[in-house]
Amino acid sequence: MTTQYDASVVGGLRVRASRLIIETAPDVPPVVHIEQTTAVTMNDHSSQQLQPFPTISQTLDLATNGDTPIPLVDFVTGAPLGGTTTLNSVMLQLLAVVRQLQLANNP
Repeated sequence: MTTQYDASVVGGLRVRASRLIIETAPDVPPVVHIEQTTAVTMNDHSSQQLQPFPTISQTLDLATNGDTPIPLVDFVTGAPLGGTTTLNSVMLQLLAVVRQLQLANNP
């Protein structure tokens, strides 16, 4: 199967990221685990998960690759959006959201 990610194609078999886990620890680069499934987009544009697809596990080397430009893409279609971001920026923003949720939920 040629890997396909476009969720806008009705009836098209694609790979879907179903869970994202980021392990963080002091003085150790973060590790990301992307759990995947195959899925199909139904006529009503809902998504039906079918079967597991191999998990991707990768150490995020922020010191070496943190400022490397990453092209922005549409999450549904994968089409280029024309801008870039960096891993350092994404991690900073994600961890800010995590802290906001912690403060809101841990009085």
